Amino acid sequence: MNPFNPMAGEMQCWIDPIDGSCWVPSHELNNPILSTTIISNPDLFAVITPVRVSTFRNLLLSHPNRPLVDSVCEGLVYGFWPWADTADSNLPMSLDVEEYVKEPIHVAFAEEQRAKEISFGSFSPTFFNLLPGMLCVPITVSTKARSNKLRLCVNHSAEPFARNSLIPREAVSVPLDNLHNLGAALRRARARLHPDTQLVVWKSDVKRAYRTIPMSPYWQAKQVVKINGSYNVDRCNNFGGRAGGGLWGYFFGLVLWIAIFMLFIEDLFAYVDDSFSWDVEGNLVMYRKYNRLMPVKQARFLSLLDLLNIPHDDEKQLWGRQLTIIGFDVDPNAMTITMPDQSRRDLVNTIRDFAVPGRRLPLSSFRQLAGWINWALNVYPLLRPGLSALYEKMAGKERASALLRVSVRVSRELIWVADHMEASHGLFMMDSVEWPLDTAPFTLYTDASMLGLGFWCPELFQGFQCRVDSISSHSSVVGIFYWEALAVLSAINWLLSHCQSAPRRVVIYCDNTNCVDMFSSLRASSIYNPILITFVNLLLFYDTQCLVVSTEPSNIPLSTPSSFAGGNLVMNFLPSARQPSRPAWSLDRLRHERAIALGFALEPGSISSYSSAFHSYLAFCTSHGFSVEPTPDTLSFYVVYTCHFIKPASVRSYLSGICNQLEPFYPSVRAVRKHPLVVKTLTGCIKLRATPTSRKRPLTRAEIGEASAMLKVSASHDDKLFRAILTTSFHGMLRLGESVQPDRAALRDSRKVILRSTVTVSTSSFAFLLPTHKADRLFEGNRVLINMTSTPDDPFSPFTSYLSSRDSRFPLNPELWLKEDGTVPTRRWFINRLHSFFSGNIGGHSLRAGGATAYASAGIPLHLIQAMGRWSSDAFLIYIRKHPTLLASLVSATSRNAS
Repeated sequence: MNPFNPMAGEMQCWIDPIDGSCWVPSHELNNPILSTTIISNPDLFAVITPVRVSTFRNLLLSHPNRPLVDSVCEGLVYGFWPWADTADSNLPMSLDVEEYVKEPIHVAFAEEQRAKEISFGSFSPTFFNLLPGMLCVPITVSTKARSNKLRLCVNHSAEPFARNSLIPREAVSVPLDNLHNLGAALRRARARLHPDTQLVVWKSDVKRAYRTIPMSPYWQAKQVVKINGSYNVDRCNNFGGRAGGGLWGYFFGLVLWIAIFMLFIEDLFAYVDDSFSWDVEGNLVMYRKYNRLMPVKQARFLSLLDLLNIPHDDEKQLWGRQLTIIGFDVDPNAMTITMPDQSRRDLVNTIRDFAVPGRRLPLSSFRQLAGWINWALNVYPLLRPGLSALYEKMAGKERASALLRVSVRVSRELIWVADHMEASHGLFMMDSVEWPLDTAPFTLYTDASMLGLGFWCPELFQGFQCRVDSISSHSSVVGIFYWEALAVLSAINWLLSHCQSAPRRVVIYCDNTNCVDMFSSLRASSIYNPILITFVNLLLFYDTQCLVVSTEPSNIPLSTPSSFAGGNLVMNFLPSARQPSRPAWSLDRLRHERAIALGFALEPGSISSYSSAFHSYLAFCTSHGFSVEPTPDTLSFYVVYTCHFIKPASVRSYLSGICNQLEPFYPSVRAVRKHPLVVKTLTGCIKLRATPTSRKRPLTRAEIGEASAMLKVSASHDDKLFRAILTTSFHGMLRLGESVQPDRAALRDSRKVILRSTVTVSTSSFAFLLPTHKADRLFEGNRVLINMTSTPDDPFSPFTSYLSSRDSRFPLNPELWLKEDGTVPTRRWFINRLHSFFSGNIGGHSLRAGGATAYASAGIPLHLIQAMGRWSSDAFLIYIRKHPTLLASLVSATSRNAS
């Protein structure tokens, strides 16, 4: 892109011409009453502008869009008509309004502002009776945001006969530059300047910007203001008018064009009346009007404003190594844009107040919030999908006072925006937006058809495919665009969740241009927006940048021909669509690799136990002169021998460990283990030498409540942690190993740690994702939901108390459970504390068994307890430590009380 073509200036070359006085509607020009009033009162109606129109026109002689230049210049001479369609508006011949400014201090301020406007010529002299054809607009006095200063507001949207309702919204849109444009310019500058070069940024503000634009007398008659019982014709463009920004934008866009293409001011941008750019530090010149040094480009721009007689004030012309531009703190050397904390808090609070489902608010409030969030996108560009429902709600609505209902979807998306803003530091790195595609460590190719979707990662040489009808029973409702977008989302989700360390950058190639546009612009309709929101959530959670790039279908190493049986995607890993040639392995290599794979089938703790059993078997074979190869005789002899020294039930577990360790070398070992001789020998030993089963007793709700009350008064973080784990494990029926880590570092697995980011807290419950458990071999995880209770053993209060302490101490640590020293608690740490509170036969299973027993005693059906405790079989029944007869009576009593 040409660096001399910022958006606002460049667009002025191709935009259509606008309506000047010659385009005042014919029915207005032919209105004899209004025309007589205008002609008879030249002291009231006048076209006023400070702009030197002839100089302005001469500087635009080489502008390529002559109709645009001519229409703007004619508007400056004859006054602008603001695109209003008054043909069928039924406007009255005269309209007075009620005065809303009644407080003495506000009336005095309005009188003061009227005097200023009269001195500038923007208001006509004061008169006391409306003339035929004159329509009043009401005024109000309000306080400026974040200051105590007052301002005079003119309400062109006031009913009845709102002037703004006559102006189509789409007619007044003009492009505005933003800080992302400045960021792109700074990146270009950094690329060509010496790395040690220091930069400054500058901004210049135009005084009374909108008021420099004159309005046609035929429109002036429709914006008469009433202050303290008397009237003034407003002769100029007004901030309260819908066309105000558009008219100023057309004019000032041409001013920027002159600055960029005639004065060669590189990288000049404008946001309404604020112009801004960068310069090299030390590149200064004396600006005579204010008698002070300024960056060369800023001084040159102000000289142009002086040449055109566009007003400005000294105190609004600023520059420095750090500067606040359109409300954000910009540092061109650190390449950062920062949203001030107070601004962020104000916006978040406003969003939360607004986003209440069912609330009815005027359309103007919807528009105001949308504009505020759009402004914040300078720092939070990824949050654009949060505006989708808001804009859909406003679509087609015109009357500013019309009440709109805040839908559940609008609320959900706005809360999503607020949550991310609240969790962010409000810092945007300008050098993180554009980067070469070849710097991404991972590339993904995606494709989809109406039968299936898939993706392929060449760096990992892995690809995945899925039938569409296996995803949704409504696959025929959505089109190919949906499946293409879902393929992109599936690809980035798979890559980020399976990489040990999430990549900083990812490139995704897709052959669907609509899909590429959606992920590039972050704009989508309601059916696709959840995909965008999930996509953004992934990028923010993993701190990853992703570019979705268009490519030709022939370049994607996937094909989705519908003629293939089942409609599955065919993954063409190589251009030849054949399997690559791979060397064959020897039998020893195959056995070796299988042994490694079998070793990973078990948890580290189980491997440790199995190794102990295997060593016992080896010692037996060595001392008795048997071969290590398992036979029915060898295993039965081992059983009868070992049962003399340890419990027969433990020998059964030993046999499992022996089978696991010997299987890579003797694949038939499990068949030998099931041989009748081995099975009957073990059965006989169990009957002959059995001992009573010893199980840890379950804790009761009363005991949990008593311990929780004792810990509640402690300010110690570790006490809060122990209390939270105690009550959460009891009510959530968690295994102790799911909340704490093994004492031996070699047995720890980071994939099993519960993460803080998975926690959600409502007013009466909390939940978190349990990454895995004993019955979850694929690490799919389960969401554990725990409700508040009104009993002393309530888990909600301990959990939220701990969470507050944890988040204040360790806001950046990913783990949920953290001790005071920042480490995950170990089993020994927890058991030691458990024994200090409870006496008797207590252990790690006491919490899980106690929770199951408590639920059973409360009459909870057994199948629900099994599901809540995540048991894959009916083995959970051994955890319910009450006699069946006693349990039946408890359940019966509970049922009677409930009825």
